[in-house]
Amino acid sequence: MIEINTFRLYIVKLKFYIPMKKLLFYISILLLASCNSGTKVTNKSTIDEMMQSFVQNELTVTMDSLEASAGAIALMEIASGRMLAWVDLSCSENNSYTEGHLLTTADEPGSLFIPVSMMIALEANKDIPDDSTDTGNGVWEVEGITIRDNNWSRGGFGQISNRQVISLSSNVGISKIIYKTYSDKPEKFFEKLREMNLNDTSISNAWGELIELPETGSKITSSDLLNASYGYGFQIKPVALLGLYSAIANNGIFSLPSSDFKSDNPTAISLKINNKDSLDFLFDCLINVVNEGTGKAALSSSISIAGKTGSVLKHAKTTKNQINTASFCGIFPAENPQYCCLAIIHQTNNDFPSGGRMAGKLVKLIAEKMTHITN
Repeated sequence: MIEINTFRLYIVKLKFYIPMKKLLFYISILLLASCNSGTKVTNKSTIDEMMQSFVQNELTVTMDSLEASAGAIALMEIASGRMLAWVDLSCSENNSYTEGHLLTTADEPGSLFIPVSMMIALEANKDIPDDSTDTGNGVWEVEGITIRDNNWSRGGFGQISNRQVISLSSNVGISKIIYKTYSDKPEKFFEKLREMNLNDTSISNAWGELIELPETGSKITSSDLLNASYGYGFQIKPVALLGLYSAIANNGIFSLPSSDFKSDNPTAISLKINNKDSLDFLFDCLINVVNEGTGKAALSSSISIAGKTGSVLKHAKTTKNQINTASFCGIFPAENPQYCCLAIIHQTNNDFPSGGRMAGKLVKLIAEKMTHITN
């Protein structure tokens, strides 16, 4: 059971961090954790109660400040695949929080998918790490579609290294790389995605189908290829992205725990796209995202973080309103990867979505908290 003094300390902290209207919500979480503390070891959840409480608090504060409709954070231990924190919230009309499903609902991943596209491109072209790409003024019109970079209104990035394509999150850069590599055989790109075995039955039995791709043999156009290169036109569950980013830091080993988080032996598969040189290149790019790219908000003075910012912008089918999602997937410590953390903020109402400034900041706070706990 949680000791009374410790419980009081939690309450003091909660009063400091959150509005009084949500205090009872967190008290119930602490009481539930207390009641479950006597569970047999064989059925014990891998969730760390202290990190779960911290993550829930920080996510709630962020959602309140951004007036977000939903938010989610998953923290996983890379080597073991054990889930340490899992918070998925949806904000109801009366401003109370209920259990959400952001992490387990397939959707377009947006620019968080750029490193995965680069991983696929590296399988066909080993010279990519030493090459550069001309992104021009940040606007590229090809195959009847218009692709824009995040700074197109400021003149674009121009000629950039392929490392910067990831660190600057260049939609034009990654789409040009994928188009150059697969335009004559666009179906091959999706075949490579299938070869990752993300829908392996050992995983899908627990999590369902992780990625939804065009059916094998269906006609794939160049437009399909271009849209998919920067995360549009297909759907993937965010929890799968957590596993993919972990794999980049773990020699291509993709791991996810059981969906009830009660197993110390998570399911693991080896990605077929797991060339060490490619993985090293990708991880260096993720370090640069935080040190000098779009993820600077995740830069910490106490722990090194690698990661990637993400954003999704699209119009709702039934309204003229724009749907937005900001995300960040971080790996830390960068010099000795131990944890992978995915943060998602959905439908912010009072600020333009920023994967670094919104979600990256959350991952930074979690990484610093883990450093404090483990030291």
